[in-house]
Amino acid sequence: MNSLYVYSGTGNTLHIADRISQSLGDCRVINMASVMGKKIKAEGERVGILYPVHAIGAPGVVHRFLSNLTVERSSWVFLVVDSAGMPLGAEAQCQRILAQKGIELRASFSVKMPGNYPPLRNPPSGKALERILSRGDRKLDGIIDRIKG
Repeated sequence: MNSLYVYSGTGNTLHIADRISQSLGDCRVINMASVMGKKIKAEGERVGILYPVHAIGAPGVVHRFLSNLTVERSSWVFLVVDSAGMPLGAEAQCQRILAQKGIELRASFSVKMPGNYPPLRNPPSGKALERILSRGDRKLDGIIDRIKG
């Protein structure tokens, strides 16, 4: 069994989680918001934490989720973040929180996805959107290979 804990506001991260889940098989996809405020004992051969970058960091929901998370020592824990640009400090924030809890992050990945924060810029459309999604899916193929290996 594998477990993916996901926070997705607009669907980009959910798309990534679905692709990883289908490729791994025997996988539970758990919405972080649905377990908010509960103690979470993550189990499984692989445990993934997936979320989008918000304002160069991890969303508050992710911080609250991680504060209640414990993981079996035998689990291979990995992180996948998505953003419209560089993930900047979002990965390091998660790694620090997990390390403080004694959880070893074995791998960290980032995927560029379409930006969707209209006050900053208009979301891409047409061929630009298709290009971003295609590149993201190709990168995700490599990430899935590494997670499976």
